[in-house]
Amino acid sequence: MFLIIFGALIFLFGIIGVITLRKKPDRILATIAIVLGLILAVVSTITVVPTGNTGIITTFGQVHDEVYDSGLHFHAPWEQVICMDNREQRIEFTMI
Repeated sequence: MFLIIFGALIFLFGIIGVITLRKKPDRILATIAIVLGLILAVVSTITVVPTGNTGIITTFGQVHDEVYDSGLHFHAPWEQVICMDNREQRIEFTMI
């Protein structure tokens, strides 16, 4: 969630900079800010669920019915994906 907000702020400052600045070097920096803001916004929507895990999708604490299998997934920026380990674990112990 932080990345989407940060990206949106950088994008907004870049747009304002392109509109208000007149010097070419300043406009180039504003354009770079726009591109950086867009990249941060896109990166905030990507999640990777490792092998042996299941991605549980939540929106503001509400759990969705669908889950993500292992792999690369895109989700809405306001959604959070929690990775849960679903591998079988065996513990051996001896009785004294």
